[in-house]
Formats: sequence, C-alpha cells, structure tokens
Amino acid sequence: MTLRKHPKSRFWFAVVRRLSGGWTNLSTKCRKKDAAMRVALEMQAASDEALQGRLAESQARKFIANVYERVNRKPLPSASLDAYFTKWLGRKEKEVGQSPIGRYRNTYKNVKGYLKKGMEWSIVHFDKDVITDFRDYIAKRSSTMHGNMEVKVLKAMLQDAFRDGLVPTNEAMKVRTLKRDVAAFKRLPFTMAQVKLILGLGTLTQQWRGMVLMGLYTGQRLGDIATATWGELDLVKKAWAFKSRKTGRNMIVPIHPVLQKHLEAVRPTDPAADDPVFPEAKNHPHHESADLPQLPRHVDQHLEADGCQPGRSPGHHRARHPIHIRPLHQHR
Repeated sequence: MTLRKHPKSRFWFAVVRRLSGGWTNLSTKCRKKDAAMRVALEMQAASDEALQGRLAESQARKFIANVYERVNRKPLPSASLDAYFTKWLGRKEKEVGQSPIGRYRNTYKNVKGYLKKGMEWSIVHFDKDVITDFRDYIAKRSSTMHGNMEVKVLKAMLQDAFRDGLVPTNEAMKVRTLKRDVAAFKRLPFTMAQVKLILGLGTLTQQWRGMVLMGLYTGQRLGDIATATWGELDLVKKAWAFKSRKTGRNMIVPIHPVLQKHLEAVRPTDPAADDPVFPEAKNHPHHESADLPQLPRHVDQHLEADGCQPGRSPGHHRARHPIHIRPLHQHR
C-alpha cells in the first residue's frame, strides 16, 4: 500500500488492493501526508479483512465512522432505532394532538415487541424487508387496516430521520399498502332494538348512558364525546360547540331534546367551563395515555357482560374493532 498525489487534486490518494486482486486509487480526503497515511492504513486493513472474509459489520461501520470524522471534523451521525424513535416521540408530543401521539406510542410498542433486541440496531438497518415483515405480522394478528396504519406512522418517523441525515432513504416509502378485504370488513350499524338494549344494560353507568345518548343523537366520535366539557355545551341555545380532535375543525352540533333532558338531569350545580361532562371517560387510564381510540373496548366490556351482540358482518373480529353508535338521522 502506497500514497500518491494527483496533479489535479489537493488530496493524497491511497493505492489499495481490490477484492478482485487488482489495485485501485482511493482519495483519503487529507491534504497532510501523515494524516493521509493513517487513513490509508485503515483502508488497507479493512480491505485485507474483506479479502479474508472476516470484515464484520461493526468493523466496517467503525472504519467509515473514523474516515467520516477525519474528513468532516465531526462524528458520523448515527442512532439506534430505539433511541431515535423515543426522541421522535418526544418531538411529536410538542407538534401534534393527543390522539395522534397515542397512535405513535402504540406503533413504538408494537415495533419494540416485534424486534425486541433488534431495537438496538442502527436505524439504517430498519429497511424495507424488516418493515414489510412487521406490517404482515400486525395485519395477521390484528387487521389489514392496522398493518397499513403502522406503516403510515413509520413513514412519518423515517422521513424525519432522513431529514436529520440518519438514513439515506425512507425505506417505509417502498412498502406497499395491503389491500383490504372490503367484504370481510363491512361494518353494520346498530338497529333501534340494539340501541334500546344498550341503554337498558344493567352494567351501564349513568355517565356511559349519557355518552351513548350523545353518540346516538350527535353522531360524533367517541374521543370528542369523552373529552366534552360543560363549557362547550350551551343548554339554553341547545348546541354543543367544540373542536374536533381528529380534524381540528370547529364544530357546532344541535342538542336533541332527549339528550338535552339527560344533560340537564346530570349537570352539576354551577360547573366550571373546563369540568368534564363525563368524568369517568375523562379520567380513564386510556385518556391519560392519549390512547382514546381504545375507549370503545371499554364499552365492549359492558356489552359483553350483558350478552349484547351488536350487528357485525361475517368474519368481523369484535375484539379488535370499536363499536360505532348509529346516528339518529340514519333511523329516519
């Protein structure tokens, strides 16, 4: 191994043996000969290890990191998947609402449960094949939609890793979306008989009865109902004004006389504007972890205790999907 200078370059070149047996000129990116010699020796050592089939990944990464630091005068950016994912979650807590961050945390838990010790690998190894296998694992255990949703979260995380210079490309963008089986996924609304059965459940508390009525007569998402406050409800004008957690839109929904009667009956004396209408849901552990999409499973437990079987299409897995209250206008 020798050093040479090219007349048109400011840097020293190392003459290193190729894997094929020939010789090649590699720039050391160093102007000083002694520094160039150190880099050249590392190049030759890595080449010799490769020739003998002993070049481990850790050695290769160490070599690249050393060369990068000498050339750029700063360490090679790197992070384990676990470290970066955790850092990304902390960043997203300041940028998005509660519902998205809850979904992001769930994805992190699922990836960690799937990869286990693999979370300590460099994030550059979290490639298309690994993500595809993870998607299929989630789809098999849960649903096609859940598998696709996990990939969507990983796309957002890896896009930020790409912007931070930690990965050369967003590998999740290469993963295709699984096609949903529309026939098996069809959701069926509640019938009026089933709604009456739900409202007559002996295990349904007064507050959950109110949430069922609010879902029935407003057709809004359970996450918005669970976090409703008395300041949002105007029982004089018979309107509920709130900001949708999912879309961020300001909404004004009329209050039906039946719902109005129930709210007036349970309204505390002179409540504060930020007092929750349904404290049981507001203080639910899923709410504290911003995991409101799981709240419907809590309703499922009430229904299953009384043997209520809401209408489902063949092949629908009740344990994995939330219950959707049928809005009143659909009964007309």
